[in-house]
Amino acid sequence: MKKILIILVMLFWCNVSFAKELKIYHKDENTIRIQSSMLYTRQAKIAAQHCAQYQKFAYKFFGESGKGLLYHCSSKKLTKSPTSGKRIYWTNYDPYHDFAATYKPKTIYNGPRNIEDAKKLFGDRKLDLIEGIWSSSYGAIYAIIKKNDMEYIRWTVDHEKKRFIGQRDASVKIIKSANPNVYAYHFDTYSVENPSITALSRTTIIIKNFNMFEYTIPGGCWSEERCWSASEGYFYRLWPASSTEIASPEKPKDKFTPSSGTAFFVTQKGHVITNFHVVKGCKDKSKIVYQDNEIKAKLLAKDKHLDLALLKADVKNKHFIKISNKSPKKLQRIIAAGYPFGKELSDDLKFTSGIVSSLKGLQDDSTRIQIDAALNYGNSGGPIVDEKTGELVAVAVSGLTKEITESINFGIKAGSVKNFLDSNQINTSLAASNFSWSSVGLSAILENATVYTFCK
Repeated sequence: MKKILIILVMLFWCNVSFAKELKIYHKDENTIRIQSSMLYTRQAKIAAQHCAQYQKFAYKFFGESGKGLLYHCSSKKLTKSPTSGKRIYWTNYDPYHDFAATYKPKTIYNGPRNIEDAKKLFGDRKLDLIEGIWSSSYGAIYAIIKKNDMEYIRWTVDHEKKRFIGQRDASVKIIKSANPNVYAYHFDTYSVENPSITALSRTTIIIKNFNMFEYTIPGGCWSEERCWSASEGYFYRLWPASSTEIASPEKPKDKFTPSSGTAFFVTQKGHVITNFHVVKGCKDKSKIVYQDNEIKAKLLAKDKHLDLALLKADVKNKHFIKISNKSPKKLQRIIAAGYPFGKELSDDLKFTSGIVSSLKGLQDDSTRIQIDAALNYGNSGGPIVDEKTGELVAVAVSGLTKEITESINFGIKAGSVKNFLDSNQINTSLAASNFSWSSVGLSAILENATVYTFCK
């Protein structure tokens, strides 16, 4: 019994001893040769780990020659050795199948080991701005290449520590953002004293120009006692040398957006004023409803800052609204005309009345006036006229939310509208000479000069 115990202790000591002397003689995507004098289970797991990083399974066969134990990596289920034809001796389908299937290696091998090999990764296609071969601030050379539509990977092409060359750290992720010059950057920060100790860092890459990008390594800790300080780094481009090999970022396409609002004639030649935001998504497919007919209205001019748009319909309208040459005054009585809530409420033109409350709009905007006449969604682009003269005082544009305010609405001053029309060669002085409403009344002028505009 004592002899058996001694033998077992010696065997255990030998296995532990041999296990400490682990040596791998050869490894690539298809084979791994491991030192034979070590524990079987440890040897098998090493083979499984190695092959799993290529999404393959490991096999060991009888009768293989050479120093060490030879395993084959294969994505197919083998029954014989691909080199000797011998039968399978061991496979990690059993007992290491689950391990190999779920194993996610931290290091990927068999990458480019020089710049010329790295260039071959990109093929002949146009590259994204972040793609290419870059040199870091500490002298290492990396190839950054697209993995999918949102993510990029990084291969080490050259490094002071030669063992890193041709490898890829699986923790490194470069992720695209909505801004073509900004990327999320995830990577492991390694302890200099013990490289096996890591902590995930998350930061941002900012591309300063075609040849350079910057990033910051945020401070952090591997443990409560061992931390690192924040630092800055940069990469400069080695290849491609010309920006002509970089694909232009796709510009967001303007989408057609159904819309509706109010507009009004300012001449007798079919010229119509409304808000720019009413026609912005229409892609020049706006229409007006005039005398119960839907008529196409071409966009002639726009001013995004003022929120004005000039349309032209192929009609000869008799009625239009004259633009006042007088500045608005506080307490001036006004009438607003429009189609609040579009045709959903009704197709009848609606009127509201009130006064000019302020000669400035939100945040002291001197191009606007504030009124207390009710304005709702759909009133946008409609005329606000003087109650006595019928002349244009402002163009309805917006209001503050009714949930927190009451009777605070805004219009674009008639003076700004006149400047906009003059800048686009629309002679409002000539139109004014033909304007008369005393014989027909203000309501009739507004009924005939104000139109419903939409696109769908």
